[in-house]
Amino acid sequence: MQANELAMYGLIFFGIILSGMALMNLNQVQHKTVISTDEKGVVLKTEENQKIFEEQAIELDSKCGDLEDKENIQHLSHHPGMYMECLEQVDSEKLMEATGKTLEEILGQNFN
Repeated sequence: MQANELAMYGLIFFGIILSGMALMNLNQVQHKTVISTDEKGVVLKTEENQKIFEEQAIELDSKCGDLEDKENIQHLSHHPGMYMECLEQVDSEKLMEATGKTLEEILGQNFN
């Protein structure tokens, strides 16, 4: 084999590997952002959603996840026993916007 042929095959191989890695990364990014919601936009209590929010919390190095994210706030409100400390940190206006409920209403459903 000549040097030109070897270089060409090397570039083709490198291109295939690079394309494969890009596709795998794209698939991971798309999978993370698909959060199941109902027709009103309320986050559903699903195992897949739970995994997405757990991954987000790990990435942010916080049990609470992103306390500015409406979907995350809805998720936290679905599990007030687990995330009471997190819910207490959420701005009351953001909480109302995300859930339509006050902190007392959310916690009262499970602690009265």
